[in-house]
Amino acid sequence: MAAKFYVVWAGRKPGIYRDWESCRAQVDKFPGARFKSFGSRSEADAAYSGNRGVVASTGSTSASASAALASAAVAKVAKAAKRRSAARSPKTWTAKDIAALAIDVKIYADGALGSRGAALLADYSDEPGNRGLLIQSPEHLREIIDKAAACGVQPAVHAIGDRANREVLDAYAALTAKQRQALRPRIEHAQVVAMDDIPRFAELGVIASMQPTHATSDMPWAGDRVGAERLRGAYAWRRYLDRATHMAFGSDFPVENVEPIPGLYAAITRQDAEGSPEGGWLPDQRLTLVEALDAFTRGAAYAGFAENEVGTLEPGMRADFIVLSMDPHQVRGRALLQIKVRSTWLDGRKVTE
Repeated sequence: MAAKFYVVWAGRKPGIYRDWESCRAQVDKFPGARFKSFGSRSEADAAYSGNRGVVASTGSTSASASAALASAAVAKVAKAAKRRSAARSPKTWTAKDIAALAIDVKIYADGALGSRGAALLADYSDEPGNRGLLIQSPEHLREIIDKAAACGVQPAVHAIGDRANREVLDAYAALTAKQRQALRPRIEHAQVVAMDDIPRFAELGVIASMQPTHATSDMPWAGDRVGAERLRGAYAWRRYLDRATHMAFGSDFPVENVEPIPGLYAAITRQDAEGSPEGGWLPDQRLTLVEALDAFTRGAAYAGFAENEVGTLEPGMRADFIVLSMDPHQVRGRALLQIKVRSTWLDGRKVTE
């Protein structure tokens, strides 16, 4: 088995650990614990260095304080969003223009699955009596989302457990259909969702904003946390796609690798870098290359209200694209991980090589 490096950003003693038991000692039953596994020391170092300042500067707050801060953030983002129409060409962007591109506000509904902080409808399978943590009360969550709607700012709510996802869906359902159409509300991660709630994403026009590498990072222990029955609605990309849900894929950097190829590989194979498990984890939820690419490009552009500017390569759209060393349509399985990004282009200009 390949070596694993565990990064603990929030726990009893933040740092990088070489084995799961050492990591577990830092995060088990620690409120708000945040950690992730990586396949190499260099990835772990980059992730820890890139995110530790964010954790240190934010700390932890009570639910009421968190709600107050989130409400203030909504107002600040709304003010910036009013200027975004002036920020058109990357060639002339200033710091103020970049700030003006803000169109959403991130809200946290629960914690992480690994540390058993994700809010569940029933007890954790490996810890009876624990159902995780709601960071916002349902009332505060609706208050913040209502504030976002009043300001015309898209709410993007972190929800991992099935209870948290239900609370967010209920809050979105309380908005009018016209508000939802204008806001394009998002749920970030949607990792464990009750089967009855999955159709509600499409019914309410809620974007499922997910990160494929979460599935392959979490698969060694996710079943222990929630059991086989709840896994049916976990990392269930195919179930969303089959219901015509708007899906937007991303990386969740710096928690996961920012490179695009590992995300594609995870979405298509649901395997780790060594090709395990054979056939993929929960293989009925695998996507095709075309489906995965669509979620990473056109789906992500739609989630950012930019589908008329980016997301596809066609006349009239911005020329934002990458050049790869191989055609991903011509390779299979682990060979996908050998593909390298040769250059990156923004608005028709090469910016990296």
